[in-house]
Amino acid sequence: MLPLATLPSIVYAADAAIRQSASFGEIVSERDYVTAWLTTAKNIWRMLGGRSFCKTLNFTNECRIGADIIFVIGGPSFYKYFYLEAKRLLPDFDKNKKNASAAAMAIYGVGPGTQVSRFSDQLARQQAWIAGHAGDVICEIFLHFPGYFCGPPGYDFFGSTLVRQASASAGLPGGLSTNVWHLVNVDAIVMPPASFSIMDFLTNIVNCNIAHPINNEENPPGYGMNDDIFPMPNMNGFDLENAMRVLGVNQYFYFEGNYPIAVEDAWRNR
Repeated sequence: MLPLATLPSIVYAADAAIRQSASFGEIVSERDYVTAWLTTAKNIWRMLGGRSFCKTLNFTNECRIGADIIFVIGGPSFYKYFYLEAKRLLPDFDKNKKNASAAAMAIYGVGPGTQVSRFSDQLARQQAWIAGHAGDVICEIFLHFPGYFCGPPGYDFFGSTLVRQASASAGLPGGLSTNVWHLVNVDAIVMPPASFSIMDFLTNIVNCNIAHPINNEENPPGYGMNDDIFPMPNMNGFDLENAMRVLGVNQYFYFEGNYPIAVEDAWRNR
């Protein structure tokens, strides 16, 4: 298997390449961007001899987690996963949502039928999910399209920019869930050290600084962890599409390789 230490730079290079395509007008939506980006990374990983798999569903149900992408990194002894919610950086990227979700009502203290920011509602669902699933990691990933290339300090110059869920939740416009987000509000949360490039983030994942490893033997991928499903493509008979629908994610990406020796040794000696 390929060393996973090389995965962050490959995924980052693919991100930078797709961002350039977006600047030429070849990419027109968040989903197109993510699909082209991670499919490019998957194909490079495969050409180098690695194992990778992806699946995209044609639906937009994010009601459960408030994120639409699950990213799984498998190794010989354990695997890790995290969720991403992609946002295209445009002045009107956020909209009003007519009815707050149950999570938003509980976290923001608003009543039924209250109109809230769609992005803030997603953040509330993410916060509720993390509260009930210790160790889960959710990040907002801000995609740079034409007209918004580098931005203030904190934005990655070549690729996309990630912010952890807690940092994003702390930046509600005016502290109110009813206020729609604008680019200036994103600028305020995309500040070091809260923001990452995808290369920095994945390096932390691979080195086990972020996200908990899950034992392949004790919790076989595809058979559940904390009542959730994190399938890998080798699980015969497993209904990946249904699992994605249950979780409310519409894009799944899996990369397999060897974690760094020091990380594997620490895992065996835990």
